[in-house]
Amino acid sequence: MTSSFATHIVLATFAGTSGIIFNGYIICILLWENRIKTVNHLMLLHLACVDIAFCILILFGNTSLGFYAFDSDNVRLEENDLVFKVQGFLSTLLPLILIWTICGLCCDRYLAVSSPLHYLSLVTRKRATIFIFILWFCASIFCVIPFFGICEYSYSKARFTSSLRCQAFDKNMFNAFYIIVYTASSVILPIAFIVICSLHTLLIARHHRHRISSAIYEITLRAQATVTHQKSPQYLSKAKRQYAVFTLSQLVTVAFNVPFHLIFAIESLRLASITPSVVTFLTVLLTLTPSINGYIYGVKSKILKQTFKRLLQRYLYKKQASLEIDRRLSLRSQSSIKALSNFQSLLAVATFTSHELSCSTRRNSAPNIFSINCSRVNCEIEKPYKYDLRRQSLSTIKEDQIQSTFIPLFVVSENRSSEKSEQEHSVNINTITEFN
Repeated sequence: MTSSFATHIVLATFAGTSGIIFNGYIICILLWENRIKTVNHLMLLHLACVDIAFCILILFGNTSLGFYAFDSDNVRLEENDLVFKVQGFLSTLLPLILIWTICGLCCDRYLAVSSPLHYLSLVTRKRATIFIFILWFCASIFCVIPFFGICEYSYSKARFTSSLRCQAFDKNMFNAFYIIVYTASSVILPIAFIVICSLHTLLIARHHRHRISSAIYEITLRAQATVTHQKSPQYLSKAKRQYAVFTLSQLVTVAFNVPFHLIFAIESLRLASITPSVVTFLTVLLTLTPSINGYIYGVKSKILKQTFKRLLQRYLYKKQASLEIDRRLSLRSQSSIKALSNFQSLLAVATFTSHELSCSTRRNSAPNIFSINCSRVNCEIEKPYKYDLRRQSLSTIKEDQIQSTFIPLFVVSENRSSEKSEQEHSVNINTITEFN
């Protein structure tokens, strides 16, 4: 018993974890791309959410509550505990929702293939939402009935979890009727619906594929006959057959659900005795249902694959673009720092040269009031003294020095002007006498 319990715990943990990963992949892609615009995407999102809820129930119910019940073997276990009742209610409700959601996806695909021109008018988001609400309402009412004494939710040691338990007696016909309705709604009707829709879809697809391939083959033969003029035209290579694995794989989920519910009906009606190991194995198959749904509708879906590739390429492009922008900004900042340093050095050189030029122009333009004779040897020593003297203002110069330097210049200029006027006067007199 201990080894089977440990094996069941390990398999349940694996099933719950893988189901959360696969269905989380579906939800992330649909929400990230914001592609919940069609009925198919809406049903896929609903299926993934229900699968994740069922995986959480498996991880919590088959591990934590299983350890609690397994440790309570020596102690009297309360089979009517509220926790086990809630667990049994959810473990009965969620598989029923899952199987009918898959039926909704099959119906959507069937309508898309059988009547493509009227698909948008037949299948709308409003109708799909109404279908989901009706499904939850009917399934909830159907699973609430055991709380009123017809059947019961109790812990099963063979399943290591709480499940629905019914016993059909001759006096109580409600239990037998409930067992029949539950088996029909969870096994017979979904299987019949999925098989009929899938077979009809396969027949339509095969018919259209045959017509398309024959038309292409005929056109190719005519083109070869008109161009090559050969008596024996080359035959087309047979196209690879694309088997409808995806359509038939939907039956795998039903195949994993059917044995568990059939065993429940057989045990309830007491048609045969079943060993606990078989019941445990079939319970493990039921826990693998969310993982299979996530793999078939998520990992193997071409639309989700293309969406994931596009999102990955977009993410890598944005990352590469951001790295390139950062690299260019760093190079630009480095070049701007270098240009700023060069500009500062050029500015310093320009200010120094302008200062030297201003000093030289002052030196050349200002009159040498103080004649300071310096030789070539002493000139470098006396330069600071010259600059200090030239920077003095005129107010510090004595008046007698100004008169001694500037008055002779004015006197010489007056003498020269008087001489010029006398010469012009004499020239005018001579010209007049000659004319007379």
